[in-house]
Amino acid sequence: MNDLIAAAETVLGPDALDNLADALKCSRERFKSPSPRVVAVIELLTATAGLGLTAEDLPPRWTGGRVRTGELRQQFAKLFAPRQPVQVLKSAIGLTANVINERFRADRDSRQFAELSAMVELLRILKAKGGVGAWPARWQPAVHPDNARDLQARLLAVLGPHGSSHMADATGYSRDYLQQIWRGDASRRGHPVRPSESLVAMIELIETLEREGVPCERWPERWQRPKAIHHNGAFDQTAAIHAAE
Repeated sequence: MNDLIAAAETVLGPDALDNLADALKCSRERFKSPSPRVVAVIELLTATAGLGLTAEDLPPRWTGGRVRTGELRQQFAKLFAPRQPVQVLKSAIGLTANVINERFRADRDSRQFAELSAMVELLRILKAKGGVGAWPARWQPAVHPDNARDLQARLLAVLGPHGSSHMADATGYSRDYLQQIWRGDASRRGHPVRPSESLVAMIELIETLEREGVPCERWPERWQRPKAIHHNGAFDQTAAIHAAE
């Protein structure tokens, strides 16, 4: 939570929580346990700061101005092509297709509509300033089954050689499910078992904590563990992958 507040303050200043609450049409209480949607918005705000933008360069919702929002599906379609908005949002923020379609039709004064509006506005600004490469990772092309080994290596690099077991314990995922992903096993329909969007999002999150130097003692209790990785090169990802099989 503190890290999220700090990230928002880099763009919105010391009144970041009040500005967030106004822009997303919610109360400050919502940020005590931020949803993936709130986290995604703050990531986008932080990305604008990385391009040298300030609050004055952002859409009016972030400076207390009047918000004019068009039809949401069309706005996302302009960024992700007509047939892709729902799929992209499923991947990026972990909602089902039905929920996303409902939110496209939500009342324009609702929190649900405001969240998606804020996202598409920020995505548009980032693309105009730095191209799609300026978008946070969750908005980039989804992880393909062929890259499952890479995803596993990323997990082990943060949680150590027993990272799959730790992930299973922390999240309630089946160990068998994780191993099916890493091996590229076929599903009942004959397609490789794909990592869920929530699994990818959690790996991205713990990678960020590690990269930002947040000690594991400050992570949520479910993630705390003795450090299993040494940054002096002693950790061998390839050997760890084989050991985890």
